[in-house]
Amino acid sequence: ELSAPGLPELCDGIDNDCDGGIGDEEADTDADGLTPCDGDCDDTNAESLPGATELCDGNDNDCDTVLPDDEADADADGWMLCDADCDDDEPLANPGATEDSAALCADGIDNDCDGDLDDADTDCEELGDDDDSAGDDGDDDDDATVGDDDTVEEGCSCAATVAGSGGSVWLALLLLLGLSPLRRRR
Repeated sequence: ELSAPGLPELCDGIDNDCDGGIGDEEADTDADGLTPCDGDCDDTNAESLPGATELCDGNDNDCDTVLPDDEADADADGWMLCDADCDDDEPLANPGATEDSAALCADGIDNDCDGDLDDADTDCEELGDDDDSAGDDGDDDDDATVGDDDTVEEGCSCAATVAGSGGSVWLALLLLLGLSPLRRRR
């Protein structure tokens, strides 16, 4: 036991310099049995120590200073190749993504990493004609078709004009005219 004021700290778990505490490199803060001076490369993570098995967690678990290639997230989408990211160069492709719009179903990318591209993907087959999410219960025109004359055919002989034909402008004008007498009475 070598302790005296002014001596350098050694990696022995003893207060060698008599300053009232051991050095930071001598503490085993993650309780994995190794200290940083014993080679623990991350003493805040009990799963990172020399000889440990690499996990798919983005950490250098075996302390060899090399992160495995499949644990990098090159496209920064939150998914690694070891997490089933099918294209780590494309941020729009990962197992958590969806193919639920006409744009995504025509981009040439397997967005949801299910192995099917665009037209071959069953998610794209489920889209209606209005380009909303597949199976969206909040819309009522997934079965409608758009005709050549900018009308929406609702399945029977009924037809409604497509939004943007000016009907909303007339409605707004009528509302303003109807409310103006109310403002004058006050």
